[in-house]
Amino acid sequence: MDQETLGKLLARKKEQGRRAASKSLLDELGFTSKDEAAAWVKSQRYAQTAQLSDRERRERAAAEADAREAAASVFCEVPQAAMQAATFPGRAGPRYGLASSRRRRRSHDRRASPN
Repeated sequence: MDQETLGKLLARKKEQGRRAASKSLLDELGFTSKDEAAAWVKSQRYAQTAQLSDRERRERAAAEADAREAAASVFCEVPQAAMQAATFPGRAGPRYGLASSRRRRRSHDRRASPN
């Protein structure tokens, strides 16, 4: 048996195992199909959201907006600092290591030069 045939056989067995596990879980939970289970979960989420008061909805929306804003600010901090370091090399500082690495490189170049 060559490698390609073995790979195909293992992939087929893996897919059969995945389908069997899904079918077993659906049967255990009392569903007949994945679509039925997905519809039930969606209806439960909708019902849960409908039970929230207006105040809780506003608080949840505000918390989600804050989380998105915090995630966006994390991605913006590093490029801004790198841009500042490139624009103002003396202000890079040890936080990003740009200025200190330049000093080390200069001192190394001076020691290595044959003058």
